[in-house]
Amino acid sequence: MLRVVTLCCGIALTGATATAQSATETEAEKAERCAALSDVIARSVTARQLGQDLSQAKRGLTSGEGAVAAKYAPGVPPLVDWIYTLPEEQLVPGLPAAFEKQCLDYSG
Repeated sequence: MLRVVTLCCGIALTGATATAQSATETEAEKAERCAALSDVIARSVTARQLGQDLSQAKRGLTSGEGAVAAKYAPGVPPLVDWIYTLPEEQLVPGLPAAFEKQCLDYSG
C-alpha cells in the first residue's frame, strides 16, 4: 500500500501541473481528477492482465476512442509504468479504489 500512497501523491501533483491547477482546485475538480486517474489504474491493470505490453497500454489510454481526457494524459505514462512494475499478486481488484482514496485524501 505504501507504493500507492507515494505514487498517488506524485500523480496528484502531475495531474495538477498538467492542467495548470493551483491550490484553488475545488473538491469536485479533485474528485473528478482522482476518479479519472483511478480509471487509468483500472484500465492499466486490465491491459497488463490481457497481455498487452507497456506501449500498447499507454497508446490505448492516450489515443483513439478510449483515450483519457487530454488534461489527464500526462498522468498516463507514470501510472502505466507503475502498474507494469508491480508484482502480479498486487494487481488486486481493490487497487484502483485504494489509489482513488489516497488521491482524495492527499493534500499537498
